Amino acid sequence: MIRLRINLSTYPSILIVSFPYGLNNFPKFTTEGEFLTKWGRQGGGNGEFYYPGGIAIDSRGNIYVIEQGNRRIQKFTSMGEFLTKWGRRGSLEGEFNVPSGIAIDSQDNIYVTDWGNHRIQTFTSEGEFITKWGREGSGDGEFKYPGGIVILKS
Repeated sequence: MIRLRINLSTYPSILIVSFPYGLNNFPKFTTEGEFLTKWGRQGGGNGEFYYPGGIAIDSRGNIYVIEQGNRRIQKFTSMGEFLTKWGRRGSLEGEFNVPSGIAIDSQDNIYVTDWGNHRIQTFTSEGEFITKWGREGSGDGEFKYPGGIVILKS
């Protein structure tokens, strides 16, 4: 049995579909299903992916992709042009042990759930580390393999 996770993100009439298990590229469609383009291929270089796991879009239309395999975040223009990347395997600030969820607040700060390190890390839109919180456990402020994340409007 093949398990396929599909993440959907919408930005003015464009739909991006992420296939994190097996396909290491991102096809781009209109909301009516018309194929527009795709970008990426398997690998560890700029614009390449190894098990992408989520997509988020900031207020300027930039696209952020978390990669579970390469333990990093990549940032692209709305047309798929590579801008920057950050992260690597580890447990220090700015490092990940399987990033699993991504969300962006109204200030374009990036929130990433770090599954294997049982925490959430926050970055600027350029990838500069801001803060982190959480540790393994089931008490207040603790996480056990956090997955997705959503920013609620107050």
